[in-house]
Amino acid sequence: MNKNIPLYYNEDNTKFAVLVSSGFGAGWSTWYSPEVAYDKRIIEWFLSHEQDADWRANVSAFHANSDQAAAIAFLAQLGYTNIYTGGLGECHIEWVPINVKWRIEDYDGSERLVTEDTEEWW
Repeated sequence: MNKNIPLYYNEDNTKFAVLVSSGFGAGWSTWYSPEVAYDKRIIEWFLSHEQDADWRANVSAFHANSDQAAAIAFLAQLGYTNIYTGGLGECHIEWVPINVKWRIEDYDGSERLVTEDTEEWW
């Protein structure tokens, strides 16, 4: 995990948020860079759109549209360029305890968060 990326913590600062895309077809962070899964700025932006079903559908659509363009422009301002937003509409937030090792696994675009306490860690 990149220590220079700000994290989004829960109220008691014991866990941080990670965006995980559970839909098949395109992963969110696994198709670009792990940092997009836990960058506080992206988490806050995602939360501001999370309940908007139209935004979720549009940002992940196969055809170009204004929601995709706005998402790509926002992410580019943060330094994430040439990003594919296909898995973003299927994202949900998972909370990871601080100091627990974790990773995101991808199977055919469907991501899942795995922590060292839930699965044998190599």
